[in-house]
Amino acid sequence: MKHPTTRAQRLRTAAAELASFPPARILALIVAMAIAAALAGCGTVPTTVEVRVPVPVVCREAVPPRPVMPTEGLQPAASLTDKVKALLAETELREGYEVRLVAALEACTRPLQPVAGAPDGH
Repeated sequence: MKHPTTRAQRLRTAAAELASFPPARILALIVAMAIAAALAGCGTVPTTVEVRVPVPVVCREAVPPRPVMPTEGLQPAASLTDKVKALLAETELREGYEVRLVAALEACTRPLQPVAGAPDGH
């Protein structure tokens, strides 16, 4: 058999060969290919990948109220002794306030603990 040289000749030859197949055989071939594709899909194993993503959570810790500092109420004409007493008292108040602020900050930044009975995503 002589081989076609142009694309149009090759297409005519392929169409003629396809037309020579009986329709039942073409249908059987399509069904066989569909069954093979379905069985190939059954042979794969599903893969589960766990991805841990940090999720922002609202901090429900109350901000401690700022205390009134003793130096804020001092009169400009107060004695040196009164000013020193107020400054010492303010230092104590500020340190206590700082401890409460740090505790609130740590409560908002510590890692979350899983809730008992909650699904863990597995």
